Amino acid sequence: WLAHCLYQLGVEAEDTRDDQFRERFLPFFPGFHLALTPSMASNTHTSYHWYGRYSVDLLYGFNCCSKLAIGFHYLKAVDMRRIHALVYSCRSHSQRAPSN
Repeated sequence: WLAHCLYQLGVEAEDTRDDQFRERFLPFFPGFHLALTPSMASNTHTSYHWYGRYSVDLLYGFNCCSKLAIGFHYLKAVDMRRIHALVYSCRSHSQRAPSN
């Protein structure tokens, strides 16, 4: 409904996915997106069936989320801090500073 109203006002929607069509704005916890399957996304008996219905060419598994994700919604503050710590504080073996 909101999209329709905005369109009537001349506001056109943009595709916010990355160049591999993975989502950048994610409405659920990261683990949920990784576990989501096509049958889950289309099941109208769940509270999140709207996500599968209104998403365009939804990808599943590790292809679901962009490496350039901008936001996850419905997270508690503690979970946001954990994700931030994982993304910005951890380094892979190839990124470690050389030892002297």
